[in-house]
Amino acid sequence: MSDYSPMQAPERLIFVSLMRGLRRCRPQCGDGTLLARYLTPVENCNICGEDFSAISILMMVMLAGVIDLLPRAKGLFIALIWATGATGEDYTVGKTHHNRRGKTSRFSEKA
Repeated sequence: MSDYSPMQAPERLIFVSLMRGLRRCRPQCGDGTLLARYLTPVENCNICGEDFSAISILMMVMLAGVIDLLPRAKGLFIALIWATGATGEDYTVGKTHHNRRGKTSRFSEKA
């Protein structure tokens, strides 16, 4: 029989990790910076040694997904606003629309 006992993984508190991430600190130790540049994560922590290289690849895949989905989501919301009539325009017949300077808007309906 061997004396091998697996090392227990450190407990990962989600809320603490998220707060550290918002401060751009490393999620495990809370020290140092998490990003090398604006959006470039560090490869590994120079304080606790945590490896973040796999996260970098996942982050690139997620960023590509966001870039692909953002215009679609915006189109969806614009279509939803148009379909529900929630455009912010008041189309009451006979009512004139005045802007801040007291002039009639060129988009107002003519009675």
